[in-house]
Amino acid sequence: MEKQAANKLASALVPNVLPFTPTKPPDDPVVIGSVIKPVGLAGHVRVGFVSGNPERLQGIRYVVIRLDDQYFTVKVASSTPELTTAKVRFREASNMDEAELLRGAELVVSRSESPPLPEGEYYSDQLDGCKVILESGEELGRIKEVYNFGHHDVLVVVDGEHETLIPTVSEFIAEVDTSAKIVKVKRDRSFWEGA
Repeated sequence: MEKQAANKLASALVPNVLPFTPTKPPDDPVVIGSVIKPVGLAGHVRVGFVSGNPERLQGIRYVVIRLDDQYFTVKVASSTPELTTAKVRFREASNMDEAELLRGAELVVSRSESPPLPEGEYYSDQLDGCKVILESGEELGRIKEVYNFGHHDVLVVVDGEHETLIPTVSEFIAEVDTSAKIVKVKRDRSFWEGA
């Protein structure tokens, strides 16, 4: 996919272009947010958080980011909550071009440090690989990836060559059972095959 290709290019450039400090991954890493896009000319980025809490980085000085399976420690210079996202400036990115390299980077913490989520919300890794079934019990595919778009996530469900995008909103999600690794969706197969 385009996102993966862009991440690979950016991760190849990041250690050479930006003064990021490579680091070990946290124990049992959990994604708490991701960089959505650059904002403005001064190196700010828009960050969406799994918890939907835009104040997640308030008071935090350093954070670990993952870009194409490489981990880096970055300093949080500022974080301004804005609705469900935050406008963040990492010290290591001082302009829009450097901020662009961070697009798609994931903010990670150790599972033991991850905040509890409200009822009905899940970390991406809890959904990865889940079987997606229709209310009739028929299988639609498996979750390959979860995209965070700020307001809600979108499940990328794959069945062979067919890919279906499912917004994680109550209109489409009937039930989630992370222990059984099953997500039940509303609507019939014809609706999703047209998606």
